[in-house]
Amino acid sequence: MDEALHWLDATEIAERIRTGQVTAAAVLEHYLERVARINPILNCIVALDETGARARAAQADAALARGELWGPLHGVPITIKDTFEVVGMPCTAGSPFLKDHRPTQNATPVQRLLDAGAIIFGKTNVPVFAADLATDNPLHGVTGNAWDPSRIAGGSSGGSAVALAAGLTSLELGSDFGGSSRNPAHYNNVFGMRPSWGTISGIGHIPGMPGSLTVDEIGTPGPMARSARDLRLAFDIVRGGEPRFGWVSKPELPDAPITDLGALRVALWMDDEIAPVDRAVSVVLERALEALKVAGLTQQQAAKPDFDVQAAYDLYIRMGGAITGAGTPPDQREALRKTLDAYDQAGVNDSDVQRTRGVLCSFADFVQDSQLRGEIRVKWAEYFERYDIMLSPIIGLPAIEHGPNYFGRTITINGQSHMGRDQLFWAAHQALANLPGVVFPAGFTDDGLPIGLQVTAPYLQDYRAIRVAERLAAALGFAERHPADRA
Repeated sequence: MDEALHWLDATEIAERIRTGQVTAAAVLEHYLERVARINPILNCIVALDETGARARAAQADAALARGELWGPLHGVPITIKDTFEVVGMPCTAGSPFLKDHRPTQNATPVQRLLDAGAIIFGKTNVPVFAADLATDNPLHGVTGNAWDPSRIAGGSSGGSAVALAAGLTSLELGSDFGGSSRNPAHYNNVFGMRPSWGTISGIGHIPGMPGSLTVDEIGTPGPMARSARDLRLAFDIVRGGEPRFGWVSKPELPDAPITDLGALRVALWMDDEIAPVDRAVSVVLERALEALKVAGLTQQQAAKPDFDVQAAYDLYIRMGGAITGAGTPPDQREALRKTLDAYDQAGVNDSDVQRTRGVLCSFADFVQDSQLRGEIRVKWAEYFERYDIMLSPIIGLPAIEHGPNYFGRTITINGQSHMGRDQLFWAAHQALANLPGVVFPAGFTDDGLPIGLQVTAPYLQDYRAIRVAERLAAALGFAERHPADRA
């Protein structure tokens, strides 16, 4: 077995399986050996189905021998974030409440990956109910960063990013409510995508709860990968409507190759007083932007969208609170009302207060906030009449050391204390406006920690975001770097 196999992307592995250079069974065994050796250090894969995966790999090889091709991922072993339901495997979302949950139906995007020929052999770790920017839960414990296990992996798709970065899987399916696919990509030197909302079904993702047929208006599944072309492949496989609703359309999305970097009109939003970027990150991004100018990305202009970004961020936090807090029991709601009254009397109006307002909002409040959201989407559309893409950070810090819940933690940026929750700022704007965002490897700090750069594109211009990320990542060259094995 080629020892570099685990650093190949899924597209290349699929090609080698199709052309008989390697068998699906051999690729699977290669990954399982690495998982057994390296995963105990990183704790990114929390469930395995070795028996089921080996049986499917044997079937894939037998089918190929008969001249049958299941699809573009025929025989390719992959893992799935433990918030997606996969038949034959647990789906806990990191919560003790769901420790015994065994799905009877696959999540819609999972089924599409299987229909394309993938072999799902493992589930990757998440924070409890995918609700943190670090990956830790009482069922499975802490996931360490692929480059420094003493530091956070990001979240909530932390296990997904670490498994990719460490060469323990070829492809991942993550999800993104507030950067959950994008910030772990930044922390681990891989690619993470938040697609335009509505392009991928979220049915079978937890949260909501098992069996839920409701679809929240912010969160969305999204692929994660070691290459931009894998993002494009996976996105094309999983996107489309929801058969359980009778909505099965798969509209064509524009996909024009990026042939001339110099023709791209690039807006830069690289720092903000609301969520300052630490100097360790900004130095790396400044170097990246200069290198990209040399590579031809010459039309770079600092430009924010034309709306109150603090109000937009507050709106995101408030609507997120309404969605994620919809199941809050009556007694807890009453306690929150008392807390909110105390906040109001004290004149406090930070992001925790905004989230509390969201949890307690009425339907009329939510409709009113939806109108404000629509107005912001119009402003983004006007912005993208002037620019083809926007480049920005995805989070203001490199990976920090393990500790308490990131949202509630006080963090230090450029010597000043800030609330951990407000690191959602750089991921919130795409989520609020339903925009596609792709994070790609942009460089390393002097301490050797990865830093990502985010491409934002107009609504439904997902392939543009992927194509630009592909070109820019190739120009910088950092996606080819991998962490040393630690076993």
